[in-house]
Amino acid sequence: MSGGDENAVSPFLLAVVRAMAIRGDWDRSSALRRTLIHAGRHSPFYRDRFRSLRIRPEAVHGPAELSRLPFTLPGDIAADPFRFLAVPLSQIQHIWETGGTTGRPKMAFYTSGDVKRIRRITRLGMALRGVRRGDIAQICFAFGRPSWPIGSFLQAVLEPMGCLILPVGNEQPVEKQIQTMERFGSTLLFSTPSYLRRLTEEGKRIRDLRSLPVRMITLGAEPFSEAFRRSAADAWGAEVFDTYGMIEMGNLIAGECSLHQGMHLDPDQIVEVIDPQSGRPLPPGGEGELVYTTLRRVGMPLIRYRSGDIARLVQEPCTCRTMPTARISRIAGRTDQMTFLGTGENVTPSEFDEIMAGIAGVLAYQVVLQRTGYRDHILIRVEAEEPSPAMREAIVTALYRRLPFVRHDVEQSQTIDPPEVEFVAALSLQQTGQVKHPAFIDLREREP
Repeated sequence: MSGGDENAVSPFLLAVVRAMAIRGDWDRSSALRRTLIHAGRHSPFYRDRFRSLRIRPEAVHGPAELSRLPFTLPGDIAADPFRFLAVPLSQIQHIWETGGTTGRPKMAFYTSGDVKRIRRITRLGMALRGVRRGDIAQICFAFGRPSWPIGSFLQAVLEPMGCLILPVGNEQPVEKQIQTMERFGSTLLFSTPSYLRRLTEEGKRIRDLRSLPVRMITLGAEPFSEAFRRSAADAWGAEVFDTYGMIEMGNLIAGECSLHQGMHLDPDQIVEVIDPQSGRPLPPGGEGELVYTTLRRVGMPLIRYRSGDIARLVQEPCTCRTMPTARISRIAGRTDQMTFLGTGENVTPSEFDEIMAGIAGVLAYQVVLQRTGYRDHILIRVEAEEPSPAMREAIVTALYRRLPFVRHDVEQSQTIDPPEVEFVAALSLQQTGQVKHPAFIDLREREP
């Protein structure tokens, strides 16, 4: 763990985590069977599905037999979330809603016990990572959407750990965010990658960020590249952690330890990796779409829920020795965002993030893919401190360097238009109170 002896994890805490991991191994089959029986009896969606397919939940004896069951799709929840309720609505204490950046927003229902369990697991992960009593947590996730609970969820996790909470959200000017860090001595920073980009670029003009006491930055809700991680860590002199979650799965599914060798999973999830086209399970170590089944969740159990996120299960045990749980790789992209350009080269949003992370002065960006006739058109909309022709040229040069096929398809096959860089007004890409920043938009399927 980072931070030396004062951050050392107690033997008791380690014993608790290891006991949970062991319990997960031997109790997973019985927990799955209880989940399936509970869902089949009390959730109208699963009750009807099991009956129509003549599925007997009690006949599923373990995770290896999950492939016998059908998938649950995000569209199923978006269409009617109430059919997934497995308890009366009067027993539900929390209703959370997705940001809706990749489709129609989805609601998820949780009992008090469901949320307590999720917070307990998250708190344990924070402690193992090095969060300690007396830390000052500046939370820059949006607080303006009560049904999108990341900010308030983190506050509820960190308060019992003895942290001072600064719920600043992402609506304050950067200058005020920096003043808050100076005034209170913030040691922990929680943010989306897109907001941290703005905070870093504008903040560097106000203050030497490395002179601030921020020692740990936790990012979530959006993907980011290793290049961006390195640049942010260097600018702040802080360790940058990746976390991964979905509202449907209780906010948090996985997070990194201090070794950054993949993300440790919540032990109360069963994770499968499937081929996103065929739906068949992939062999160990294969990269594909992550599919989740909840365990010990009462209010709204989900069975074989297709996440749309692309990653792999890490086979080797983590050498951190503090989190003996299964791990997934960092998210490589989404099945609905991987696309093809020009003569058929595959592209993911993370590759554009690698490009933009190396351009100084970029506050926010958005890639829009369009089509002009038979050609693909790449429009990169940029918020910048000092827009200039030199910056425009630097972005195009970096694009050609990172994705050399683009230059070929512009100059040789002529299946891609010359890339366009458009400078836009400040704050036009991330509006006040916005949950997430949609950095990658493909409009080609909507065009005739």
